[in-house]
Amino acid sequence: MRGLFYIVMLIVAAGCCSVHELDEMALNSAEELLEENPRAAYDRLGAMNISDFSDSATMARWALLYSESMAMSRMHVPTDTIVNIAVGYYSYHGKQQELSRARAAKQLLQAGGDDDYDALISALYVQKEREYALYMERMDRERYMAVALVVMLIGLGVIVWQRQRLRIQRLRNETLLGEASMLQGKLTGMSATANDMQQRVRALFEERFGLIARLCDTYYETQGTRAERNAIAEQVKDEIAAIKSDKGMNAAMESAVNDGCGGLISSLREQCAWMKEDDCRLMTYLACGFSNRAVSMLMGMSVDAVYKRKSRLRARIKAESPMDMERFLAVI
Repeated sequence: MRGLFYIVMLIVAAGCCSVHELDEMALNSAEELLEENPRAAYDRLGAMNISDFSDSATMARWALLYSESMAMSRMHVPTDTIVNIAVGYYSYHGKQQELSRARAAKQLLQAGGDDDYDALISALYVQKEREYALYMERMDRERYMAVALVVMLIGLGVIVWQRQRLRIQRLRNETLLGEASMLQGKLTGMSATANDMQQRVRALFEERFGLIARLCDTYYETQGTRAERNAIAEQVKDEIAAIKSDKGMNAAMESAVNDGCGGLISSLREQCAWMKEDDCRLMTYLACGFSNRAVSMLMGMSVDAVYKRKSRLRARIKAESPMDMERFLAVI
Protein backbone atom coordinates (compact mmCIF):
# COMPACT_ATOMS: atom_id res chain seq x y z
CA MET A 1 0.00 0.00 0.00
CA ARG A 2 2.79 2.41 0.88
CA GLY A 3 4.62 1.58 -2.35
CA LEU A 4 1.47 2.30 -4.36
CA PHE A 5 1.11 5.64 -2.59
CA TYR A 6 4.69 6.62 -3.49
CA ILE A 7 4.14 5.59 -7.12
CA VAL A 8 1.02 7.76 -7.34
CA MET A 9 2.84 10.72 -5.76
CA LEU A 10 5.73 10.32 -8.22
CA ILE A 11 3.31 10.23 -11.16
CA VAL A 12 1.56 13.38 -9.91
CA ALA A 13 4.88 15.15 -9.32
CA ALA A 14 6.12 14.14 -12.77
CA GLY A 15 2.91 15.42 -14.32
CA CYS A 16 3.23 18.75 -12.50
CA CYS A 17 6.85 19.10 -13.62
CA SER A 18 5.89 18.36 -17.23
CA VAL A 19 3.12 21.00 -17.24
CA HIS A 20 5.43 23.54 -15.61
CA GLU A 21 8.15 22.87 -18.20
CA LEU A 22 5.64 23.36 -21.05
CA ASP A 23 4.52 26.69 -19.56
CA GLU A 24 8.14 27.82 -19.24
CA MET A 25 8.87 26.86 -22.84
CA ALA A 26 5.83 28.84 -24.07
CA LEU A 27 6.86 31.89 -22.02
CA ASN A 28 10.46 31.66 -23.27
CA SER A 29 9.22 31.51 -26.85
CA ALA A 30 6.94 34.56 -26.33
CA GLU A 31 9.74 36.54 -24.68
CA GLU A 32 12.11 35.86 -27.58
CA LEU A 33 9.39 37.07 -29.95
CA LEU A 34 8.54 40.17 -27.91
CA GLU A 35 11.13 42.63 -29.27
CA GLU A 36 10.78 41.47 -32.85
CA ASN A 37 7.01 41.08 -33.08
CA PRO A 38 5.11 42.15 -29.93
CA ARG A 39 1.70 41.48 -31.53
CA ALA A 40 2.65 37.87 -32.28
CA ALA A 41 3.96 37.54 -28.70
CA TYR A 42 0.62 38.93 -27.47
CA ASP A 43 -1.30 36.34 -29.49
CA ARG A 44 0.89 33.55 -28.20
CA LEU A 45 0.54 34.69 -24.59
CA GLY A 46 -3.22 35.17 -25.03
CA ALA A 47 -3.57 31.58 -26.23
CA MET A 48 -2.24 30.24 -22.90
CA ASN A 49 -4.83 29.11 -20.35
CA ILE A 50 -3.47 30.83 -17.25
CA SER A 51 -6.05 29.21 -14.94
CA ASP A 52 -3.96 26.02 -15.21
CA PHE A 53 -0.69 27.59 -14.06
CA SER A 54 0.94 25.76 -11.17
CA ASP A 55 2.67 28.60 -9.29
CA SER A 56 2.68 32.35 -8.73
CA ALA A 57 6.13 32.84 -10.31
CA THR A 58 4.86 31.55 -13.66
CA MET A 59 1.73 33.71 -13.33
CA ALA A 60 3.81 36.83 -12.58
CA ARG A 61 6.11 36.21 -15.53
CA TRP A 62 3.13 35.72 -17.86
CA ALA A 63 1.49 38.93 -16.54
CA LEU A 64 4.71 40.87 -17.17
CA LEU A 65 5.16 39.60 -20.72
CA TYR A 66 1.45 39.99 -21.55
CA SER A 67 1.46 43.57 -20.26
CA GLU A 68 4.68 44.38 -22.14
CA SER A 69 3.31 42.91 -25.37
CA MET A 70 0.17 45.07 -25.03
CA ALA A 71 2.18 48.17 -24.18
CA MET A 72 4.62 47.67 -27.08
CA SER A 73 1.66 47.06 -29.42
CA ARG A 74 0.04 50.30 -28.18
CA MET A 75 -3.12 48.52 -27.08
CA HIS A 76 -5.77 49.95 -24.78
CA VAL A 77 -6.43 48.05 -21.53
CA PRO A 78 -9.63 48.48 -19.51
CA THR A 79 -7.96 47.90 -16.08
CA ASP A 80 -4.56 47.48 -14.41
CA THR A 81 -5.44 44.05 -13.03
CA ILE A 82 -2.95 41.99 -15.03
CA VAL A 83 0.04 44.31 -14.86
CA ASN A 84 -0.55 44.69 -11.11
CA ILE A 85 -0.06 40.90 -10.75
CA ALA A 86 3.53 41.33 -11.94
CA VAL A 87 4.11 44.55 -9.97
CA GLY A 88 2.84 42.97 -6.74
CA TYR A 89 4.79 39.72 -7.10
CA TYR A 90 8.14 41.27 -8.03
CA SER A 91 7.79 43.98 -5.40
CA TYR A 92 7.12 41.40 -2.69
CA HIS A 93 10.04 39.16 -3.76
CA GLY A 94 12.48 42.04 -4.28
CA LYS A 95 13.18 41.30 -7.96
CA GLN A 96 14.15 44.81 -8.97
CA GLN A 97 14.88 44.20 -12.65
CA GLU A 98 11.51 42.57 -13.33
CA LEU A 99 9.78 45.15 -11.10
CA SER A 100 11.22 48.00 -13.15
CA ARG A 101 9.96 46.36 -16.37
CA ALA A 102 6.48 45.87 -14.87
CA ARG A 103 6.27 49.50 -13.73
CA ALA A 104 7.43 50.75 -17.12
CA ALA A 105 4.78 48.63 -18.86
CA LYS A 106 2.14 49.93 -16.46
CA GLN A 107 3.05 53.56 -17.24
CA LEU A 108 2.78 52.89 -20.97
CA LEU A 109 -0.56 51.14 -20.59
CA GLN A 110 -1.94 53.96 -18.43
CA ALA A 111 -0.86 56.46 -21.08
CA GLY A 112 -3.33 54.83 -23.48
CA GLY A 113 -2.98 53.13 -26.84
CA ASP A 114 -3.37 54.26 -30.42
CA ASP A 115 -7.01 53.18 -30.36
CA ASP A 116 -9.06 54.29 -27.35
CA TYR A 117 -11.22 51.17 -27.41
CA ASP A 118 -11.09 47.82 -29.12
CA ALA A 119 -13.98 45.52 -28.19
CA LEU A 120 -12.10 42.30 -29.05
CA ILE A 121 -8.98 43.23 -27.10
CA SER A 122 -11.10 44.30 -24.12
CA ALA A 123 -13.07 41.04 -24.26
CA LEU A 124 -9.87 39.00 -24.38
CA TYR A 125 -8.49 41.02 -21.49
CA VAL A 126 -11.61 40.37 -19.41
CA GLN A 127 -11.31 36.67 -20.28
CA LYS A 128 -7.77 36.65 -18.90
CA GLU A 129 -9.00 38.34 -15.72
CA ARG A 130 -11.55 35.54 -15.32
CA GLU A 131 -8.88 32.91 -15.86
CA TYR A 132 -6.76 34.62 -13.23
CA ALA A 133 -9.74 34.57 -10.83
CA LEU A 134 -10.16 30.84 -11.48
CA TYR A 135 -6.43 30.35 -10.82
CA MET A 136 -6.72 32.17 -7.47
CA GLU A 137 -9.75 30.11 -6.48
CA ARG A 138 -7.87 26.90 -7.27
CA MET A 139 -4.80 28.08 -5.33
CA ASP A 140 -7.01 28.90 -2.33
CA ARG A 141 -8.62 25.46 -2.47
CA GLU A 142 -5.23 23.76 -2.67
CA ARG A 143 -3.95 25.91 0.17
CA TYR A 144 -6.94 25.03 2.34
CA MET A 145 -6.52 21.37 1.44
CA ALA A 146 -2.83 21.52 2.35
CA VAL A 147 -3.64 23.17 5.68
CA ALA A 148 -6.38 20.58 6.32
CA LEU A 149 -3.94 17.78 5.47
CA VAL A 150 -1.32 19.19 7.83
CA VAL A 151 -3.91 19.55 10.59
CA MET A 152 -5.11 16.00 9.94
CA LEU A 153 -1.55 14.64 10.04
CA ILE A 154 -0.86 16.54 13.27
CA GLY A 155 -4.10 15.17 14.71
CA LEU A 156 -3.17 11.63 13.69
CA GLY A 157 0.29 12.14 15.15
CA VAL A 158 -1.19 13.30 18.46
CA ILE A 159 -3.55 10.31 18.50
CA VAL A 160 -0.69 7.88 17.77
CA TRP A 161 1.50 9.57 20.41
CA GLN A 162 -1.31 9.46 22.96
CA ARG A 163 -2.04 5.79 22.25
CA GLN A 164 1.68 4.99 22.52
CA ARG A 165 1.94 6.94 25.78
CA LEU A 166 -1.05 5.08 27.22
CA ARG A 167 0.38 1.76 26.06
CA ILE A 168 3.72 2.51 27.73
CA GLN A 169 1.93 3.60 30.90
CA ARG A 170 -0.11 0.39 30.91
CA LEU A 171 3.03 -1.72 30.43
CA ARG A 172 4.77 0.13 33.26
CA ASN A 173 1.79 -0.39 35.54
CA GLU A 174 1.60 -4.08 34.72
CA THR A 175 5.36 -4.48 35.19
CA LEU A 176 5.18 -2.74 38.56
CA LEU A 177 2.24 -4.82 39.73
CA GLY A 178 3.84 -7.99 38.40
CA GLU A 179 7.02 -7.29 40.37
CA ALA A 180 4.99 -6.45 43.47
CA SER A 181 3.09 -9.72 43.14
CA MET A 182 6.37 -11.57 42.64
CA LEU A 183 7.84 -10.08 45.80
CA GLN A 184 4.67 -10.95 47.69
CA GLY A 185 5.10 -14.51 46.46
CA LYS A 186 8.69 -14.48 47.67
CA LEU A 187 7.58 -13.40 51.13
CA THR A 188 4.75 -15.95 51.19
CA GLY A 189 7.28 -18.63 50.24
CA MET A 190 9.13 -18.04 53.49
CA SER A 191 7.55 -20.94 55.37
CA ALA A 192 7.02 -21.34 59.05
CA THR A 193 10.11 -23.55 59.14
CA ALA A 194 12.29 -20.73 57.74
CA ASN A 195 15.06 -19.35 59.90
CA ASP A 196 14.44 -16.56 62.36
CA MET A 197 15.77 -13.83 60.04
CA GLN A 198 13.42 -14.80 57.20
CA GLN A 199 10.45 -14.96 59.54
CA ARG A 200 11.24 -11.49 60.90
CA VAL A 201 11.57 -10.09 57.36
CA ARG A 202 8.31 -11.72 56.38
CA ALA A 203 6.60 -10.17 59.40
CA LEU A 204 7.98 -6.72 58.50
CA PHE A 205 6.55 -6.85 54.99
CA GLU A 206 3.44 -8.92 55.58
CA GLU A 207 1.01 -6.12 56.44
CA ARG A 208 2.22 -3.71 53.75
CA PHE A 209 2.44 -6.33 51.02
CA GLY A 210 -0.87 -7.83 52.02
CA LEU A 211 -2.48 -4.54 50.96
CA ILE A 212 -0.35 -4.39 47.79
CA ALA A 213 -1.30 -7.95 46.88
CA ARG A 214 -4.99 -7.10 47.26
CA LEU A 215 -4.54 -4.02 45.09
CA CYS A 216 -2.75 -6.09 42.44
CA ASP A 217 -5.56 -8.63 42.41
CA THR A 218 -8.12 -5.85 42.06
CA TYR A 219 -6.15 -4.33 39.17
CA TYR A 220 -6.06 -7.57 37.18
CA GLU A 221 -9.65 -8.53 37.97
CA THR A 222 -11.34 -5.14 37.58
CA GLN A 223 -13.44 -4.33 34.56
CA GLY A 224 -13.38 -0.64 35.40
CA THR A 225 -12.25 2.29 33.31
CA ARG A 226 -8.64 3.05 32.44
CA ALA A 227 -8.71 5.87 34.99
CA GLU A 228 -9.78 3.45 37.74
CA ARG A 229 -7.03 0.99 36.84
CA ASN A 230 -4.48 3.82 36.78
CA ALA A 231 -5.70 4.94 40.19
CA ILE A 232 -5.08 1.44 41.59
CA ALA A 233 -1.60 1.39 40.04
CA GLU A 234 -0.86 4.81 41.57
CA GLN A 235 -1.96 3.50 44.97
CA VAL A 236 0.45 0.58 44.60
CA LYS A 237 3.22 3.04 43.72
CA ASP A 238 2.41 5.07 46.83
CA GLU A 239 2.53 1.97 49.04
CA ILE A 240 5.89 0.93 47.57
CA ALA A 241 7.21 4.50 47.98
CA ALA A 242 6.13 4.37 51.64
CA ILE A 243 8.10 1.14 52.10
CA LYS A 244 11.19 2.71 50.50
CA SER A 245 11.05 5.73 52.80
CA ASP A 246 10.21 3.80 55.98
CA LYS A 247 13.44 4.17 57.94
CA GLY A 248 12.04 2.12 60.80
CA MET A 249 11.40 -0.84 58.51
CA ASN A 250 14.84 -0.57 56.94
CA ALA A 251 16.47 -0.43 60.38
CA ALA A 252 14.42 -3.43 61.56
CA MET A 253 15.39 -5.42 58.46
CA GLU A 254 19.08 -4.56 58.97
CA SER A 255 18.76 -5.68 62.60
CA ALA A 256 17.21 -8.96 61.47
CA VAL A 257 20.08 -9.56 59.05
CA ASN A 258 22.66 -8.74 61.74
CA ASP A 259 21.03 -11.14 64.18
CA GLY A 260 20.60 -13.90 61.63
CA CYS A 261 23.96 -13.53 59.84
CA GLY A 262 26.41 -12.82 62.63
CA GLY A 263 26.42 -9.02 62.49
CA LEU A 264 26.91 -8.95 58.71
CA ILE A 265 25.73 -5.38 58.03
CA SER A 266 27.41 -3.99 61.17
CA SER A 267 30.71 -5.55 60.06
CA LEU A 268 30.14 -4.15 56.57
CA ARG A 269 29.68 -0.63 57.92
CA GLU A 270 32.80 -0.91 60.11
CA GLN A 271 35.13 -2.44 57.53
CA CYS A 272 33.82 -0.54 54.48
CA ALA A 273 33.37 3.00 55.76
CA TRP A 274 33.36 4.23 52.15
CA MET A 275 30.09 2.42 51.45
CA LYS A 276 27.03 4.62 50.91
CA GLU A 277 23.72 4.14 52.73
CA ASP A 278 22.05 2.86 49.56
CA ASP A 279 24.84 0.29 49.20
CA CYS A 280 24.13 -0.94 52.72
CA ARG A 281 20.42 -1.19 51.90
CA LEU A 282 21.29 -3.17 48.78
CA MET A 283 23.43 -5.58 50.81
CA THR A 284 20.61 -5.91 53.36
CA TYR A 285 18.04 -6.82 50.67
CA LEU A 286 20.44 -9.30 49.07
CA ALA A 287 21.18 -10.89 52.43
CA CYS A 288 17.41 -11.35 52.91
CA GLY A 289 17.36 -13.34 49.67
CA PHE A 290 15.47 -10.87 47.49
CA SER A 291 15.95 -11.21 43.73
CA ASN A 292 17.45 -8.49 41.55
CA ARG A 293 13.98 -7.57 40.27
CA ALA A 294 12.62 -7.31 43.80
CA VAL A 295 15.61 -5.17 44.81
CA SER A 296 15.08 -2.93 41.80
CA MET A 297 11.48 -2.29 42.88
CA LEU A 298 12.34 -1.69 46.53
CA MET A 299 15.19 0.70 45.68
CA GLY A 300 13.46 2.45 42.78
CA MET A 301 16.03 1.64 40.10
CA SER A 302 16.16 -0.50 36.98
CA VAL A 303 17.29 -4.11 37.05
CA ASP A 304 20.31 -3.12 34.93
CA ALA A 305 21.22 -0.49 37.53
CA VAL A 306 21.07 -3.16 40.24
CA TYR A 307 23.44 -5.41 38.28
CA LYS A 308 25.86 -2.52 37.70
CA ARG A 309 25.76 -1.48 41.33
CA LYS A 310 26.45 -5.04 42.47
CA SER A 311 29.35 -5.27 40.04
CA ARG A 312 30.87 -2.01 41.31
CA LEU A 313 30.46 -3.11 44.93
CA ARG A 314 32.08 -6.47 44.23
CA ALA A 315 35.04 -4.79 42.52
CA ARG A 316 35.46 -2.21 45.30
CA ILE A 317 35.28 -4.81 48.07
CA LYS A 318 37.91 -6.92 46.30
CA ALA A 319 40.11 -3.85 45.86
CA GLU A 320 39.77 -2.81 49.54
CA SER A 321 40.16 -6.45 50.83
CA PRO A 322 38.32 -6.04 54.18
CA MET A 323 38.76 -8.74 56.81
CA ASP A 324 35.32 -10.32 56.07
CA MET A 325 35.66 -9.94 52.30
CA GLU A 326 34.55 -13.49 51.55
CA ARG A 327 31.37 -13.11 53.63
CA PHE A 328 30.50 -9.84 51.88
CA LEU A 329 31.18 -11.24 48.41
CA ALA A 330 29.05 -14.28 49.17
CA VAL A 331 26.03 -12.00 49.71
CA ILE A 332 26.55 -10.26 46.36
